[in-house]
Amino acid sequence: MDHNESRNDTWFRRGKTFFLIMLWVSTGMYMEIAGPTLLDMRLLLHTNFESIAGSVSGRGAGALLGAFVSGILVDRFSDWKDLIAGISQLGAALSIVMMPFIRDTGFLWFLFFASGAAAGMTSVAGQSATLELWEEHAASPMHALHMGFGIGALLVPIIVNPFLAKFVEYNTTDKINSSKFQNHDSVIILEESRVHVAYLIVSIIVFCIGVPFFIYQYLHIRQRRHNQYNRLDINVSRRNIKSRTFKEMINPGSYAGGSFWYGSLMFFLLFIFYFNLVGAEQLFGNFVRSFSVDELKFDKDSASYLNMLFWASFALGRFAGSIASKYISQRTLFAVEATLNLISVTFLDIFSTRNIPLLWFFTATNGLFIAPLYPAGISYGNIQIEITGIWVMMIIFGGGFGDMTYTWTSGHFYSLFGPRSILYVLQVSAVCIFIVAMVMISVGSSRKSRFMVHVEVEELSQLDTCQASDEDETELNSSDSTKMSMV
Repeated sequence: MDHNESRNDTWFRRGKTFFLIMLWVSTGMYMEIAGPTLLDMRLLLHTNFESIAGSVSGRGAGALLGAFVSGILVDRFSDWKDLIAGISQLGAALSIVMMPFIRDTGFLWFLFFASGAAAGMTSVAGQSATLELWEEHAASPMHALHMGFGIGALLVPIIVNPFLAKFVEYNTTDKINSSKFQNHDSVIILEESRVHVAYLIVSIIVFCIGVPFFIYQYLHIRQRRHNQYNRLDINVSRRNIKSRTFKEMINPGSYAGGSFWYGSLMFFLLFIFYFNLVGAEQLFGNFVRSFSVDELKFDKDSASYLNMLFWASFALGRFAGSIASKYISQRTLFAVEATLNLISVTFLDIFSTRNIPLLWFFTATNGLFIAPLYPAGISYGNIQIEITGIWVMMIIFGGGFGDMTYTWTSGHFYSLFGPRSILYVLQVSAVCIFIVAMVMISVGSSRKSRFMVHVEVEELSQLDTCQASDEDETELNSSDSTKMSMV
């Protein structure tokens, strides 16, 4: 590859990464819209937190199905990643725009299920594309990719806040101009909710970001038909990643240099890691606003700003991780991030209910330190095993189960034991995340990076080729000398 081709390839990869980041921005918007609108949705459906949390938990179940379908498609039909992303965006946009018009928690669960399925499909296709695009240099782009989710989640409160209802709560039994909810005080509505406008705005943004991926897929197919080298094809790895058979896809050893036991162990550890990590992210992101209102009596605007602070810190944490990964080894960075997250959550649990400034401060640190763990886990895992669509699917499975389990359990505890219960659940998750991360690092420290092994194999192959060429040249020279002697 000459200098111009190399430069064009670099610009292409950067440009494609930008579009993928925007895809994650939109995913953060529609996946986290439930958090700042939770109180309004409760008012619209005339129900309690446990019922609403049960509906939101459908998002995690949908992510499982979306990841399962996309994981198989990505490994078997790797040329169609962009179409998968575009269709997922369309499905998410349709689901989001319908949510505020639903008055049945069962159907609302289905819509959250559909949006979760879209996110699962997008996640598998997008992360697989990024890993193939950047290979051993994927740590920084992966952090930047997931930073987009935090940016989207940060934008959501800004978009929805002007359209939220204004109300006051009271503890009397007077029902004039009020609504009575199970397990909650009565409220007087001062300004009706227009949350449907916010959902419409988000759905339009989600759809618009999906359009470029339909265009990209069309260009890709058109170039393929002419049998030309396609510089727009992000799916062709520089190391010729080939499609796997079904038997190879389900064999953990296929991704771990032939070691079935090591592949199985990493499979288990990554599943448990993302079960707790995604569950903790969604738990705090969904309940921090409600927690601040019910526990420390925040008003609507202050609670929304607190939610925004969490997601702003979340985005900043992933940006910082993207920079740090350029200068710190992935193993060291992974260990530091897991440790800081545990410390942050512990202080949040101890001090956040004592006064308001401490809640603000530790909400920020929680977002800052939990954010980079998701891309860090994938990046570290990718140097130990080959993470393809199936592995990303498994990661989404773990996160989906965690989202579903943590959200439903926390909603139940919230109604049963009060707002402080979510801090205790969050503490348990931080301990589990730390333990699993340390085990992964300990197990992986005895093995070389798979990219180092690949380079060594390539060097040996090149050496064998050179030796064979030298032998052929020697034989040829010897033959020529013999002929000259005969003459």
